[in-house]
Amino acid sequence: MTNRWVGVGRLTRDVDLKFTAQGLAVASFSVAINRSYKNQQTGEYDTDWIPLTAFSKTAETLMQYTGKGSKILVVGKLQTNNFTDKQGNKRTSYDVIVDRFEFLDSKGDNQQK
Repeated sequence: MTNRWVGVGRLTRDVDLKFTAQGLAVASFSVAINRSYKNQQTGEYDTDWIPLTAFSKTAETLMQYTGKGSKILVVGKLQTNNFTDKQGNKRTSYDVIVDRFEFLDSKGDNQQK
């Protein structure tokens, strides 16, 4: 069995690109993905906000060719992070590590839609 996550969504903000002390590019961003069914109380589609991380050339390419509102398809793996918060509570966070992605619109089309 393999850990694979696939999603199509729009970037919720511009990609945040940083470099490690060793020069490795690391991009942090998130995508908004509408659920396929409507909320019974509101009649609207709920949205999930998925945090993603990309490395190396993938990170640099995302920074260069996408922006807030860009629509992309992402293939990656779900990563679980366990930590203790400042109050001493055990917490879990989730992040998708990007293996590959595809542009579904051009940088000029990245307005909120």
